[in-house]
Amino acid sequence: MTEQMKWQWPSGRYEQEKPIRLSLMDFTVLVRQHVMEVTKAKNAVQRTYEVFSDQGNIWPYECDYLLTSLHIITTAVHGLYKLFEETELLPSVIVPLCYQLVGEICATEARICKLVLLAGAFRSNCRVVSSKSVRQHYTIICDLEALLQASENIILCSQFLFDQTRFCSAVKV
Repeated sequence: MTEQMKWQWPSGRYEQEKPIRLSLMDFTVLVRQHVMEVTKAKNAVQRTYEVFSDQGNIWPYECDYLLTSLHIITTAVHGLYKLFEETELLPSVIVPLCYQLVGEICATEARICKLVLLAGAFRSNCRVVSSKSVRQHYTIICDLEALLQASENIILCSQFLFDQTRFCSAVKV
């Protein structure tokens, strides 16, 4: 992934590791892998959304499945975010172009955290028919819709980033 070179002070001591930028090709391959993970996780969330929106009665094991699918998408989204965390390792053409995608990723992570809290609270009273549980169920369905849209936005922003990168690379040549 990223290689590090140690450089020496004239005294002969190794003081700091100097990072090496990823090549544009390596970066593109890594992002595409992570976007594929986000797409797979989005499919798991889609199945969960279908279960929650089609059924009136939700069982605790279905809440567990929701929490599992949220964990899967959290892992995928956070993995993608980690690629953009250290800008000094990114190809120089990517740095000014990545902020829209990073913003979508951060908003999606916040949305997932909210859904995890809702799902945990809903799991404890999902079998009880009350106005509170009905509201929680409806809120989860709405938030799952928003999460699906946010996942799609991440995928679209990634594609937009690739398109902009190709354009900028073509212009520089």
